[in-house]
Amino acid sequence: MADGEIIIKKIKKVSGGGHHGGAWKVAYADFVTAMMAFFLLLWLLSVTTPAQRMGLAEYFTPTIGIKDSMGIGFKGGKTPSVVTGRSNTDLNAVGLVEGQIKQGPVPTAPDVSAPAKPDPDAESTSNDRKAKEDGQDSQGKEDANQLKEAAQDVKQSVEQDPDLKDFKNNIMVQDTPEGLKIDMIDDQKKPMFLPGGAVLTDAGKKVLDSMANIIIKTPNNIVITGHTDAGVATNPQYTNWELSADRANAVRRFLVTTQLERERVMKVVGLADRELLTPEDPSSPRNRRVTILLMRGSYFRDPKAAPTGRALLSVPDAKIKKDEPKQEMPAPAAPAKPAGPSIFDPNR
Repeated sequence: MADGEIIIKKIKKVSGGGHHGGAWKVAYADFVTAMMAFFLLLWLLSVTTPAQRMGLAEYFTPTIGIKDSMGIGFKGGKTPSVVTGRSNTDLNAVGLVEGQIKQGPVPTAPDVSAPAKPDPDAESTSNDRKAKEDGQDSQGKEDANQLKEAAQDVKQSVEQDPDLKDFKNNIMVQDTPEGLKIDMIDDQKKPMFLPGGAVLTDAGKKVLDSMANIIIKTPNNIVITGHTDAGVATNPQYTNWELSADRANAVRRFLVTTQLERERVMKVVGLADRELLTPEDPSSPRNRRVTILLMRGSYFRDPKAAPTGRALLSVPDAKIKKDEPKQEMPAPAAPAKPAGPSIFDPNR
């Protein structure tokens, strides 16, 4: 090599990072996966019964497709039935297929001339529906009559009771789709509650006592709702919401002290000033009221009136063992002392 001569070597790089690259590994993995799926399919077909395989075939049969000379979506499809001049192995004409091949007997047109036979199941169903509707109608009429009588009793009690004549304009009865509403409206001169509190006054107790005598005559469950006026509460921790709920609960506590069953009270609600009786005058004392709703279609079921369960027809004879003499347990024997000296002897 002459002095100062420069030799340049060129290195040829092989694509893929190796001599043959790694593309064959991906192809081989796909081949192995396909073979595993194929043998798995063969195994599944070998362990299924012909009926199961037919069911699977029907499940995966498309209901809409193109029929041509090889099958659904390609060019095939046999005729569903034998047609004159053609066998059932002939191919269908190219077109649209909708639904599967009809199987079973073909229904025939009904004979109009023959008299129609009544369907006993349809008659029984219609009779049951009619009886149920009749029962609901009778129950609804009875409910309406009871609520109507209760409304009349309230009006008569207000007109005839000398203690309630002063509250004639403060007791309002209204028949609503929910039931019979009895509003006991507050009065400026004779309020039902102490101002700003939930303590019943003597006038409020007198009104509630007379209303309880009417309510106990009906079987309907009740809802008690308390209302206040739109006045602003002085205590931010005790607003009109708490006041209306406490007054409704005070009415509930008073009613259950009478002959009214406590289970008849289904709901106690406090609505504050959200449903004013006189919206044009939000501060009017008439907005302060308690509403008792006799719920339509909701009746009290007394558990005491429910039929008792069937008693035992006979009492099995109990075999009583005679007193056997008690055997005294022998006293535990004292532990034997070791014959010779022991290393565990404390006196040693």
